[in-house]
Amino acid sequence: MWRRLEIQFLRFSTGQPHDLARGVTFGLELNCKTPSDCEIAMEVMGPYLIMIVNYKTRIRLSARHQRIYFVQWTEGRMRCVSFYAALSKRIFTLTAGSARP
Repeated sequence: MWRRLEIQFLRFSTGQPHDLARGVTFGLELNCKTPSDCEIAMEVMGPYLIMIVNYKTRIRLSARHQRIYFVQWTEGRMRCVSFYAALSKRIFTLTAGSARP
């Protein structure tokens, strides 16, 4: 099972941990049986990282679940800011631990 993604920020020039990342490794629990069950896109913008995880389902190939994470990689913080389930056609935004449509 492919269940955990770990992200560590390194310097391109040396391969050593980035000074601003303070040695933090971000872990993200995934619910994928194989790597092909998940698509992951990331974009770094200064001290922030946006990560989008698309979960593919096997019941219907067109059905997807998507989560969007906001990472402050210099501060060591990560949170899920959006959850989209294609089957329900609703978007849930997580605020202070609660979900609301």
